[in-house]
Amino acid sequence: DDMRRYMADNPGLEDVVAQKHLSRLEHHFGQNPSKIGYSWLEGIKGTYRAEKEKKEYVVHVRAADEADPLSGNLRQKLIELDYAFQPEAILLIDPAAGTIQKIFFKLERAERDNFMKFFIPLFIFLIIIGIISLFVLVKLI
Repeated sequence: DDMRRYMADNPGLEDVVAQKHLSRLEHHFGQNPSKIGYSWLEGIKGTYRAEKEKKEYVVHVRAADEADPLSGNLRQKLIELDYAFQPEAILLIDPAAGTIQKIFFKLERAERDNFMKFFIPLFIFLIIIGIISLFVLVKLI
């Protein structure tokens, strides 16, 4: 409540805070709009990136009040992180237990995305060739 009052008493502060937050996200994620968008909406508290041997990992530090990874809320967050960042794996760190779990999700998304990345440009190329061939047949070129 005090924070809302302070923000209301200081016009323009909201824009400064938003710009600082955006700068922080760009520092973490570069200019990747999907990662920045996800992080802007969901927050990145306790979530970090790591890279080893050219493989990207998402590291999530489990808060004391978060439930077991098999419970609904944490599992949903991990799935969202996997979908947003598409890492090699998610490393779930539990400071209280002193453990690190490597979590993998086998989502069909990766295969479908790779299929679409290849066939959509091919399909567009074939349409263009077909249009050119049609013009040649009709002797418009």
